[in-house]
Amino acid sequence: MSEAIANILFVCDLPPCNYLGGSVLMSRLLTDYPSDKITVLCTSDKLRTLPKEGRLKCEHIDFPLTNWTGALGLGRIKGFINWLLLLLLAFESVRIIKRKKTQVVLAIAHDYLFLSAAVACSLTSTPLILIVHDDWVSRTRDSVGIVRCFGHKIFRALAKNAAYVYVVSPFMQELMKSQYGVESEVQMPFIEIGKREALPTHEDNICAQNIRIVYTGGGFGSDSIEILIKMIKGNKLREFGIDSCEFHLYTDINSEDVKRANWEDHRVVFHGWVSQSEVRKAIETADILYLPFSFKEEWKYAATACPTKTSDYLAAKKPILVCGPDYSYIVRYAKEFGFAEVVHELNENSLAQGIARILDSKEHRERLLRNASLTFERNHDVARQRSRFYEVANRLARQ
Repeated sequence: MSEAIANILFVCDLPPCNYLGGSVLMSRLLTDYPSDKITVLCTSDKLRTLPKEGRLKCEHIDFPLTNWTGALGLGRIKGFINWLLLLLLAFESVRIIKRKKTQVVLAIAHDYLFLSAAVACSLTSTPLILIVHDDWVSRTRDSVGIVRCFGHKIFRALAKNAAYVYVVSPFMQELMKSQYGVESEVQMPFIEIGKREALPTHEDNICAQNIRIVYTGGGFGSDSIEILIKMIKGNKLREFGIDSCEFHLYTDINSEDVKRANWEDHRVVFHGWVSQSEVRKAIETADILYLPFSFKEEWKYAATACPTKTSDYLAAKKPILVCGPDYSYIVRYAKEFGFAEVVHELNENSLAQGIARILDSKEHRERLLRNASLTFERNHDVARQRSRFYEVANRLARQ
């Protein structure tokens, strides 16, 4: 890597690791940053419970917070305690900034720790790099009273005071400009080119007698996942000449949730959350990679986001099937660059037709793979993103 001179304090709700999209992206972005130049400050419970895989080889400092919930007024009490703790965290961040001679603070607008980071930066005149993966105001509007009342003003003020802002998609960039008057740079999901090249060259030997669909990721598209499961259980694909289909999910949905949702079927296999190496092996076994997004109103806040698994899928040299509403960025992105078969209606027939279109035409599959490769090279190479991040951090440190 180019010379990295900036001493960075990364204040985060989730430490970089192999869990959830934002944590995975930060692990990939910072994995070769000099360990003596970066310190991670995060909550105690997440540092204790989240996977060790993907952790940065640097000092991790934990800070206690309670959860924000509880019956009979307990949630309000915990909330009050947490706001006091967040204030203390701001002063703890100031202490670390001075002790570590921190030149740049990095934070993600995820839960609430970035608020403390912004206060610490103001108190010490340290530049803040703010990363925005989701619409924070919409995501947290119903969770904490003070955010529900003043969230837009709080976020606008902190974002405008940040020295630099990264966003995860062009849609998010537009939202930051229109809603908050903040300029930003797009930093889309990424993966190592070396890992991409390690995947085998795709052999077009898909057989309609036994299709294997693979999904890796979190729960953003539970209704889009459910419609695929219903389609498989109802043997809908046989109407399109597809004899057998298996759906393999590598996600943190537990067995009780599966039973409650009536998703149990021998053709639907839940593998749980697995390591990145196991994810790559799972992707290698797929005939089709499934990229769902929720049609539910409650998930609309994330419509401007680009899921982390997008980069993994684009690098995989396998056909991609996207299912989501027209307003979601991932649907518009797939249509614009033509790297996936897109289904934008939540019904079994439309989804089955999408799968059939992939299977029925080798020429169509080859076009999807070609476009996926071009899209990856253009937007999702971690080396390019990493180089740009180091450049920004070093420039802010010099200033």
